[in-house]
Parts: sequence; C-alpha cells; structure tokens
Amino acid sequence: GAPSKADPNSEYIQELMQRALAQIAMSEGAGDRLKLHKLKDCTSQVVAGTAIKCTMVVEGLSGENKHHCEVSIWDRSWLKDARETTIKC
Repeated sequence: GAPSKADPNSEYIQELMQRALAQIAMSEGAGDRLKLHKLKDCTSQVVAGTAIKCTMVVEGLSGENKHHCEVSIWDRSWLKDARETTIKC
C-alpha cells in the first residue's frame, strides 16, 4: 500500500530511531554526545514487512548545531538480519 503517516511517539518508532541514532553515533565517533531532539514527517508502509521513514533532528554532531537526518528502516521480522537501515545526514 501507499505510505501513511505514523506516530513518531509510538514505542515501535522510538525504538527503531534510537537504534538509528546509535548507528549515527558510532559512524561519527560521537559516543553518547548525540541526542535525538525531534522526530518529524514519519511514515509507515507495508511492503513485505514494514518500511518506516522519519526525519530525525539530531544535536551534538558538530558543535551545538542541529542536523537533519533522513532515516529509512525496512523491518522484516521473519529474517535473521531483519532490519535494513539507511541514514542520510
């Protein structure tokens, strides 16, 4: 089906985005300095699993600036490596 709006405050989306934040922190060598400031424009789409997309506003990447990261997660719970995550900051 077509993408539909998703609640950024849902437990499921919060869990997925916290994992994405940890991936950003690891790739940037930011440790625990990164903070998830806000989630916006979240959508969910059923496509042989669930495709979740959100814009994540992150603090702490460089200085005090806020960065916008586009996060896409394809969740296929029946597979061993169930989640495929793409992040663009």
